Amino acid sequence: MQLEPGTAKGIPGYYPGARHNAQENLILGAELLSQLHTQWGGWHLAFAAYYGGSGSVHHAGVNPGMTWSQAQSRLTGVPFAIAGNALTMAQYADSIVAEAAWVQSNAPKAG
Repeated sequence: MQLEPGTAKGIPGYYPGARHNAQENLILGAELLSQLHTQWGGWHLAFAAYYGGSGSVHHAGVNPGMTWSQAQSRLTGVPFAIAGNALTMAQYADSIVAEAAWVQSNAPKAG
């Protein structure tokens, strides 16, 4: 998980240095994803907001409660101009949802 310092400070359980502790950083990242899922009402939009920031998603004209099919075409921007970061917010969300579905279908079955 990678959290911006300003984002991390707003998450319950944050303390100075938490971002530099791998276990604590994972917990903070999971808490952030949980908050975004609640705020946006689904995983696609939660992942788009995680990748691009909630402000970027709102700026694209996406609102909580929109379906993914309504929001997807609006999330065509690349949130950061950093080398190697070429996915749009929609592409990122689609890729994470696809990976989660693959893991779920290929995970060992209990029993």
